[in-house]
Amino acid sequence: MQNSRIQYTIILLIVTISSIFSLFSILPSMLGPIIYIGYFLIHGYTWRNIWNIDLSQTQKTFLGILTIILSQSIIAIPIYWFFGWSNSVALILMCITTSISIYLSTKHTVIFPTVQVPPHIDIKKTLWGLAPIILTLILLGTLYSKQFGGTLYSPWTQIGPKFFILFAITTILFLFSIIKKKSSSRLLFIGSILQYILLLSVVILLFKNGYGYDPIIHQASETYIRDHGMILPKNPYYLGQYMLVLFLHSISNISIAHIDSFLVPILSSITLPLFLFQQKEQDYTSLFAIFMIPLMVLSWFIFTTPFNLTLLLSTLTAIWMWRRWNNATGTDHFLIALLCLMTVGTHAIAGIPLCIIAFAWYNKKHVSIYTSIIYTFILAIALPLILTIYLKQSITLSLPWADMQTFISLFTPPHWERFDQAPLNLVIFYRYKAIIPIIILTLMGIGLFHIKEKKKQLFFITSAFGLFLSAALIATTIHFSNIVHYEAGNYAKRLVMMAYFFLLPAFAYILKKLYTWILTQQNRTQIVTILFLVLFLTISWFFTYPTRNRLSYYTGVSIRDADIEAVHFIHEKNNEQTDYIVLSNQMLGITAMKEFGFLPYHQVADGEQYIYSIPTGSRMYTYFAKMVYQGQQRLWIEEAMDYAGVDKAYFIHTSYWAPAAPIRDNAKIEADAWWTFGNDEVWVYEYTR
Repeated sequence: MQNSRIQYTIILLIVTISSIFSLFSILPSMLGPIIYIGYFLIHGYTWRNIWNIDLSQTQKTFLGILTIILSQSIIAIPIYWFFGWSNSVALILMCITTSISIYLSTKHTVIFPTVQVPPHIDIKKTLWGLAPIILTLILLGTLYSKQFGGTLYSPWTQIGPKFFILFAITTILFLFSIIKKKSSSRLLFIGSILQYILLLSVVILLFKNGYGYDPIIHQASETYIRDHGMILPKNPYYLGQYMLVLFLHSISNISIAHIDSFLVPILSSITLPLFLFQQKEQDYTSLFAIFMIPLMVLSWFIFTTPFNLTLLLSTLTAIWMWRRWNNATGTDHFLIALLCLMTVGTHAIAGIPLCIIAFAWYNKKHVSIYTSIIYTFILAIALPLILTIYLKQSITLSLPWADMQTFISLFTPPHWERFDQAPLNLVIFYRYKAIIPIIILTLMGIGLFHIKEKKKQLFFITSAFGLFLSAALIATTIHFSNIVHYEAGNYAKRLVMMAYFFLLPAFAYILKKLYTWILTQQNRTQIVTILFLVLFLTISWFFTYPTRNRLSYYTGVSIRDADIEAVHFIHEKNNEQTDYIVLSNQMLGITAMKEFGFLPYHQVADGEQYIYSIPTGSRMYTYFAKMVYQGQQRLWIEEAMDYAGVDKAYFIHTSYWAPAAPIRDNAKIEADAWWTFGNDEVWVYEYTR
């Protein structure tokens, strides 16, 4: 039933006004999430009319929502830069969205979706689709029920073999339903989104107090901007993520920590299936590829950082470039422009190369061997040159083979994987992990080799190769005098991962060919193939997250309940004053930042120092290192107090820092007072003068 434009405009205004009421806390906060969902659905439903391409109405609505999110975040960046953040900025963004939605509703006939109940419901097909979806929800519930606040290095230490067996059964049902077309493609598409949420949200659900170091720093920055309007000094990076998180927080009343933690996992879970799903392939071919993409090991999408977000955006850009190569419209150009602008506004390491790639894609008619050589050269040198200019550092150049170790180290197993005394079965298992990227790259190469469009083939090969060369230049040839060696290595690693995921469409292409081959095989061959695929998918999922066993000694411990208890004790004991310092490892420092934000810094001889001994490169951290490695002497505490200009200090020792017992007992000797927290997990020592 068609609605009049006046009626639809009234609905848009009601939704926006409700959102404004929620923004300024006029409505109960519990309504925030409902209003937030309604706001994006109704506006996304309107914006879908700009997508005049072969997509389902649901896909168009999701693309409309994505377009709104990207547009608002991009518009918010310059507003924040000149005026700061406040609820007024969120109000301006909502007014802009509503104005565009009303304009679109006057240009297009808007018909609300109607639920059409088919005359005959195929119970068998419905059950085939619902069964694995229900099992996926059970797996998600199991993860949440095992949420843990103690010492946790790897999520898999909380999960037993039954969990993986149930996951394997669930995936077998999904794949069998796709190959035998036992269920509707729409139901299976919903299942694919839930499957991705399961695959990418393990640490977010299991780690009670948050996961990772960098995410908590960014959450603290977002909280500070919300409370103070701006964070100084101003930096032209990370703002895309910050503006997006702050806007979602403003209108939904969901905490910044929750929005930030789930942003990349949930956005990946929705957008990757959305961009890969194609109606013209009768759905099942692309569905098979969607379910198999996690064979790539999607470790970069399991938590939120600005680079992880930009890696997702660049991957989506690559998928859309591949998908719309021959029939791109102005709308496609608009979407890619939004993705590029958002990427630049969030992290230039990915944004600058992506803009060069987008420019080349816009001019794809001119792709040739000659132009590709020039394009590859520009893509390879652009980022190193821009980094040099922006950082204003003098550089030294060396021949690539003079310092290949840094680049080679990007592809070697991490230092916590020790093969020398590990059991043979684990050695074989982790050797397979090392060759997973090689296997995937080989399949990507086969996919590129088989596509018919030679210009398209050349474009994707040169784009990935240009990114790879840029990484090699940063890691080996170009040396920045004031950037530590491992940081330059991180720059290079990010570009390598960007090149890897830029070829994801080629991997999806070969997966579709695999699906076509499976359909031609007998039942026995199909069953064996499905079982092997599920086995490899489960292994890739296992390696998506940190592991802790007799071979892998991953040291990235989680924030614990006892850590939170300890930092609160110190904070409250000093009546929330900050005339003291705390010598601790970086996880205790980040715990304090998570709980209290950016506490006042101490003015020290070489700049400013946080009240806790972070970062690890700071001078105060060296005093913590002396306390744990050179004897628990008051001398080190006194030197740290002199450095910070305070008369009170704390030393925090944790049960996972070996040798735990000797350090614990020796620190008691010269401390003025000490306390223990948790189940003998954290010890706090106080020193005054």
